[in-house]
Amino acid sequence: MGNERKLREMNRIYPGSDMTLLTEYIQMVARGMPFNEVQEKLGNLHGIKWPHIDQASLQSVRPKMVYFISDHHEETVKIGISNNIRMRLRYLQMSSPVALKVVANVVGGGEVEAGIHETFRHLRLHGEWFRFGEEIRSWITENAEVSNMESQVTT
Repeated sequence: MGNERKLREMNRIYPGSDMTLLTEYIQMVARGMPFNEVQEKLGNLHGIKWPHIDQASLQSVRPKMVYFISDHHEETVKIGISNNIRMRLRYLQMSSPVALKVVANVVGGGEVEAGIHETFRHLRLHGEWFRFGEEIRSWITENAEVSNMESQVTT
């Protein structure tokens, strides 16, 4: 489902909602920000009390995000897609011997992810894991949103 359709669906759920606020809401939730933090931030910014949306309903409107998840030494980075980055981080952390953190994200699905993978194919280590060098860091600075998500999720 494209972003326009997602916004229309959110507007159907919350008729008369400001599309800019809906976009901001979707982006916060897509980054995995807990609902109470989204509520607090949007409420403080816009004086709106957002109703709680259950996770099942949210899955249909949450956009795909390309994430950059790095090891704690920032030597390697996984570039993948998810519509719930926080949950993806938790899942990856369970099988990782080192602490992981979300470094950045950008709105986009499989095509965006494939383009980023192609751009950095010369840095690929295995699967979706890449050497996290200056080239990827520069790309993130120019194109992605640096994550303000908790730096680590521990199991």
